[in-house]
Amino acid sequence: MAVNGDQKKESIDFASVNAIAEIPLQRTAPVSEQDNEELLQLRENFAILTSQYAQLSESNRAWQEFHQSQVNDFRTKIQDCIQIDGDLSFDAIVQKLVNEITAEREYSNERYQALERVYNDLQSESVQNKQEHLLLKEQFEQVLRDKQSLMGQIENESIMNNHERDTQTIELLNTKLKEQQSEISQLQQNLDSLTAQLDETNHSRQQSEQTQLCSLKSILPHSTKMSLDELTQEIISYVNHLTNEMSSLKEKTVLSDEDSQHDGRRI
Repeated sequence: MAVNGDQKKESIDFASVNAIAEIPLQRTAPVSEQDNEELLQLRENFAILTSQYAQLSESNRAWQEFHQSQVNDFRTKIQDCIQIDGDLSFDAIVQKLVNEITAEREYSNERYQALERVYNDLQSESVQNKQEHLLLKEQFEQVLRDKQSLMGQIENESIMNNHERDTQTIELLNTKLKEQQSEISQLQQNLDSLTAQLDETNHSRQQSEQTQLCSLKSILPHSTKMSLDELTQEIISYVNHLTNEMSSLKEKTVLSDEDSQHDGRRI
């Protein structure tokens, strides 16, 4: 729309220029030869300025078309990510994109911090479960060693002359063996339960990491990064790149508008 308005303005200006250029040298009273020469020189200078003005106007029109093409191309590129109204100006598009990126960055940071807290909790729980698992394993091994020692004592026990004493000793040893077997059974159950809890914790941690990775990959669906840290760093680099690109485009637009206004004042 802006380009069509400029073209109409140029047509009006050229009409005025042509009207001035067609003014005859003599309207009322005769003029001297020197005045005629000065008037001819002025007309030549005016023609040169008119040509320069036409060139500048054409350059300005071409630049405006290029600028509008760049804006439309920019709007098309980001249309899949952000809904952009067709009547929004370039500054409004840039501001909306900045707002969207800022909101997305804040949301991603909140999600990342929440997932990081869950991950740290799972890590702490996993470490605690591993320590308990090792402790139970050591107790279980100690009970096995005690059992083997008792079995060795039974096998190496000398036959005593007093049969009653032998019977009492055997019963005592059998009682101890039963108690140890019961303790071993209980420890085995505890060990199995803790192992199941540890497996479940590891499974939950892996699911949490996968969920976090999928959430971040939705921001950059074409990324080939598989590591959570690498993907996070790539998202930050991508956001910084977009911000720098928008700032550069905005600066170029401002400078081009200032140059156009300056050229117009000179003419």
